[in-house]
Parts: sequence; structure tokens; C-alpha cells
Amino acid sequence: MQLGALFDWLIEKGIESDPRSRKELEALAEERKKASAASKNKAAKLADDGQWSNPYGDSQLLYGVRNQEIRRALVGIDIDGAELLLADRWRQQGKSIDLVIAHHPEGRGLIQLHQVMKVQEDLLAAAGVPVNVAESLLSERMNEVRRSVLPGNHQKNVDLARLLDIPFLCVHSPADNQVQKYLTEFLSVDRLGANSQIQDLIDALLDVPEFQMAAAYGMTPQVISGKNRDKTGRIYVKMNGGTSGPEQSIEALVKAGVGTMVCMHLPEAQRKKALEFHLRVVIAGHMACDSLGLNLLMDGLEAQGVEIISCGGFLRYHR
Repeated sequence: MQLGALFDWLIEKGIESDPRSRKELEALAEERKKASAASKNKAAKLADDGQWSNPYGDSQLLYGVRNQEIRRALVGIDIDGAELLLADRWRQQGKSIDLVIAHHPEGRGLIQLHQVMKVQEDLLAAAGVPVNVAESLLSERMNEVRRSVLPGNHQKNVDLARLLDIPFLCVHSPADNQVQKYLTEFLSVDRLGANSQIQDLIDALLDVPEFQMAAAYGMTPQVISGKNRDKTGRIYVKMNGGTSGPEQSIEALVKAGVGTMVCMHLPEAQRKKALEFHLRVVIAGHMACDSLGLNLLMDGLEAQGVEIISCGGFLRYHR
């Protein structure tokens, strides 16, 4: 499989599993394109990547030529110098590694992480939060995340991949979209029942192989607000959108009638806010959730002839 086709396929799978329609994503891309073309801002023009067919700024082909053939990829949740050097060492020993794939954003993908948070407006609106409220809450949070990544040494690992001549990409939102869709459908009322408790939700998660694998090394789903015997009420699954949402969304969700939030991780300030407003929160497990999303993508790559080797916290499970 050629590198360019592989990357385009990953982006396409993200679009297919996005809670927004393809038409909505195309409209957002067209809006960004027109704004860029009309902008007189020199900095904005210099930083524009022109990738209008890719709606996920946090997912990037960081190094490599699009026509390079890919037969084997090293894939991890987090990739840094150690994994890139591992790939190079294997190549020296005659085991070809044609590509390294990171889940968490690197390089430009990290710089543009805030761009993908806009989908959280749609998640909140679907949960019953008025869309005008959702948009207002996300606006400041997106700026906060944008500012938080400014001090980073964004190109460090990309530079190492370039110097070792190892193709390198990160695929973040497309994988998170996969797990968002999967768990939203999996944790349905039909499965859990109308009067389910938090323990029922946790037991259901532990039926998923990735959560079983994480439990084997001690990481199980955790209740950080509420108790195991509390009723779940209406469940809000939050797995995509780049990173944690705004603190004020906790109160908005409760007002909208949400009883329990299931997420990968949550800042301590938001946990305290959840306690204050009696919102039950279950941390499903960061690596288990990320692995679930990646597995759903990597199975598709393997079906197209690309061998996948897992590393960097990636719990590989073949469906």
C-alpha cells in the first residue's frame, strides 16, 4: 500500500465515523479555505497547510513521500525517540519497518489539536445542551488548548524521523471517532437496561477485549464521581474532540438531563465540578480507549496487506 493512499484511507475512515455528516465536514472545509484565501494575515498564510480534504488538523503525514510502498508499520499510542530508534535498529537487523504511526499528535498535529475540538459542540448539542451554549463554552476552551501547546518542541520527533529517513504519521481524531461511535452504540439502553447502575456499565466495558487487556495489568474503569451502585441515568459518551471539554460543560450536561459521563480522562477541576452537580463520571481508561480506536483502524490496514507491530502502550487486538 502506498503511504499517501494509506494516510488518505485513515482520514476517510475518520470521516465515515464522525458524528457530523460528510456534507457538514465539507462545508467547514470550504469555510476554512475561503477564510484562508481572503486573509491578509501573513502568519496565517505561512502556517496554512492547504489540506482541505483532511478535516482533522491533529492527524498529519509528518514525514515521507506519498508513493513509498508500505508493507510493515510500527504503531503506538505515544511515539518518541525510543520507538523511532527501535524502528531503525530493526531495519539494521534486516527487519524492514516502512512506517511509524503515532496515535497522539506530533509536530503540526499537536499544534493544530485545538482545531478538532469543534466536534464537541455537536456532542453537547446531541446530549441536549442548547447549541448556542455549546458554541460559547467551546470557544474559550479551544483557545485555552491552543495556548497550552505553544511552548512545546513540536518538531523534535519529526526531525528524528527525517534524519533516520523513516516515514512518520499521526492519526488522532480518526481513531477517536471510531471509539466514540463504537462505545456510544455499545453502551446503549438495550444492552444495559433502563435502570442500569454504574457497576453494570463497568461490567459491560470489561466485556470489550481492550479493557480486559488493560485490566490484566491493573488498569480498570474507575468511578471518579459517584458510587458503583448509583443509577446511570442517561449516559453521555465523550471519547473524541481532541481533549477534555470545558469545565462549564459539566453543569450544562446535568441541566440537559445527563446522569453519567463516560470518558477517557478528566481534569481534577472537572471531577470536583461533577461532584458538585452530582454527575456520575466513569473513566473508561485512556490506553484501552485509544487502543480500541486504533485497533478498528489497524484491522483495516492489515486487510489491505500492511503488517502491524504494536508498541508504545498500544494494546493490539484483532477483530
